[in-house]
Amino acid sequence: MINSGEINQDYRAGKILAGEMKQMCIERATDWLSNLAEKRDETAHLVAQFFE
Repeated sequence: MINSGEINQDYRAGKILAGEMKQMCIERATDWLSNLAEKRDETAHLVAQFFE
């Protein structure tokens, strides 16, 4: 995966179009939300225990 600095440079240079940038953002956000959901599911029992 390209790092943020490279993406920034390529976008500013016109090597990455707005639609491509939006797709990259969607992919990264989807990955982040998936990881968040997994972590939430793994710790849900702890929340239930806390409120008992």
